[in-house]
Amino acid sequence: LSAAHLVGSILWGGGLAAIALASWLDAARPAEAELAARRVRRLCRGYRLTCPPGLYLTVLTGVWMLHLDQPLLRAGFLRIKLAFVALLLIVDAVVAWDLGRRVRGEPALRRGWLLAAHQVAVLALGMAAILGVTRPGSPA
Repeated sequence: LSAAHLVGSILWGGGLAAIALASWLDAARPAEAELAARRVRRLCRGYRLTCPPGLYLTVLTGVWMLHLDQPLLRAGFLRIKLAFVALLLIVDAVVAWDLGRRVRGEPALRRGWLLAAHQVAVLALGMAAILGVTRPGSPA
């Protein structure tokens, strides 16, 4: 169960970080309409293949692990870990919104926002992983 949670987290957070970085790089270079549309389709396909399945796997296995280990709900580190998960949810929404705009032919977010989304995704995934492994202050 923990391995499935880890795989889901890597798919979701890693996918978000990669898509945000690829979007940032893509926004830097102007291209003709056909090439730009093809790149946006590729980004959307990458998002759909990694982020939603990873999100669902992470949430379902996380809820199941909490169900199996009820005292874990009182652990202080869990609140902090869930705050980083909430950050990942916000980044997911921003990246999905940006990809939707680009599919409709609207301009992408500014490059600074895309780079910030990448960095926040990497930070949140890393901190959630560290807190999940070390479990500081968790009940015995």
